[in-house]
Amino acid sequence: MHQSFISYKNYRYLKLSIGLCVAVFALYLFADPLTQPRGGTWLGYAGGTLSALIVVWLACLGIRKRKYRDTEVQAVGWVSIHVYLGTSLLLIATLHSGFEIGFNIHTLAYLLTTLVVFSGFYGLFAYAVYPTKITVNRDGVNRDNMFSEMAEIDEKCLALSESISSDIFSKILASVENTQIKSNLFTRLFQDANIPDGALKDAIEFTNAQIEELKNTGESKEELGEINNLLKEKAALIRRIELDIRYHFRLDWWLYLHVPLTVGLLVSILLHVFVVLYYW
Repeated sequence: MHQSFISYKNYRYLKLSIGLCVAVFALYLFADPLTQPRGGTWLGYAGGTLSALIVVWLACLGIRKRKYRDTEVQAVGWVSIHVYLGTSLLLIATLHSGFEIGFNIHTLAYLLTTLVVFSGFYGLFAYAVYPTKITVNRDGVNRDNMFSEMAEIDEKCLALSESISSDIFSKILASVENTQIKSNLFTRLFQDANIPDGALKDAIEFTNAQIEELKNTGESKEELGEINNLLKEKAALIRRIELDIRYHFRLDWWLYLHVPLTVGLLVSILLHVFVVLYYW
C-alpha cells in the first residue's frame, strides 16, 4: 500500500519538526543570553550547531536514496524527514542569526539556507503536479513511440500527396523536412505548446484551402482529406511531445539549483564556523 511522505507514520516527522521548532522558539523567548539575542551568544552557538547538523544530515539524503537495498517505505520515510526538518531550518536558522543581517559570510550562509529550502519547496510542487500531467499527456505512449508514429504519418502523407499533385507533394515534403520540436529553455519553462508554426502549419492551411476549393467546384478527393487529417494528427503529436519535454524539464530543473546551492551552503557553513571560531 502506497504511503505519502506527508502523512508517513501518522505524521511522525511533522510532529518531530513542530516539537523542535517550539522548543527552539521557547528557548529563544525565555533564555537570558545577557545581551541582545544574536549569533555570537551561547544561544546563537546552540542554534547554529543544531542548524549545521540538520543541514549536513539532510544533505546525505541524495546518497541515501541511491542505496539499492532501501525499500519504498524507507525512501518515503527519508523524504518525509527531509521535507519537515528542512522546513524547520527556516525558523531555527533565523533565530540563530538573531536577525543580524549584513554583507558577510554569515548572512551568505543564511541566504543559501533559505534558497535551498525554497528550491526544495518547488521540488515538492513539481513532484506533486507534473508526474500526473506526464501520465495524462502520454496516455500510455512513451516519447520514442510518439516520434515513431510521427515518422509513419510523414511516410503516409508523402505517399498520398505524390499521387495527387506536385504542389501538394512539395508542401508535404517541406513540412517533413522542416518540422521542429520547440525545446529551448524559454519554451520548456514558460511557453504553452500550441499547433506548430512554420512548414507544418503552412501545409495544414494549404490542404484546408485545397479542400475548400474542391467543395466550391463540387469535387472531392479522399486522399486530400486524409492528408489533412494526418497533418492535424501530426500537429497534435508534436504538441504532446513538446509537453512531454516541458513537463519533464519542469519536474527536474530545480535539482540543478538545489544540489549546487546545497554544496555552496555546506562550504559557506564551514567558512562561517571558521570565521566565528578564529576571528570573533
